[in-house]
Amino acid sequence: MIKRESLTLKDIASRLGCSRSVVSMRLDHNPGIQQAARHLAELGHKNVLWTGFLLNGEPEEPQRKETINTCVREAGMRLSNLFLQRELLKDMQSIRGYIAGCTEQFRAHFERSKPPTAIIAYNEILGIAVNAALTELGYRVPRDVSVIGYDNIYAELSTPAMTVVSGELREAGRRTAMMLLHSIENPKPRKKLGGNVEWIPTRLVVRDSTATARLTND
Repeated sequence: MIKRESLTLKDIASRLGCSRSVVSMRLDHNPGIQQAARHLAELGHKNVLWTGFLLNGEPEEPQRKETINTCVREAGMRLSNLFLQRELLKDMQSIRGYIAGCTEQFRAHFERSKPPTAIIAYNEILGIAVNAALTELGYRVPRDVSVIGYDNIYAELSTPAMTVVSGELREAGRRTAMMLLHSIENPKPRKKLGGNVEWIPTRLVVRDSTATARLTND
């Protein structure tokens, strides 16, 4: 029987003797979030809700949240926050269960508090859940509320197709693979490459979930 083994790119590089030469790829959140904030401002939105998760009482990826804060305010809009509780999600093993649990929390919140005209979600799954909760409560996306997600994996399949800050994961993977192959083929400069970080800029992909703000909703 063949034994299967799960290996990361770092594991592979280490076994090939070039782990120190592999350039680390990281996402630069600033460009995409700046574009998203400007996009909403140009559409006339004044109030934006950022929604994400708490981890041990603190926002997940606080740097991303701070970037949202800065960019939204620099664009002349007001920002509020809504954090979901992971421990209340009954099913985290499937995307369907994940969305259903998040939708339930969003619905409960929007029943108590009217949503603003624009919402930016921590990821596209939360964006789908926001959309579902709003629809159940009679709001229309994007006519009543514009929704922007994050990542770019399922967003195009949502209804309406979701505007997202794209993490450019394919580009990050392509560049990482190219760097690894270069390191294998050119062993001499390995030490010079050690510890380098290459930043992959995010970008806004505009689809159908954002529109001009309705004045009656602000």
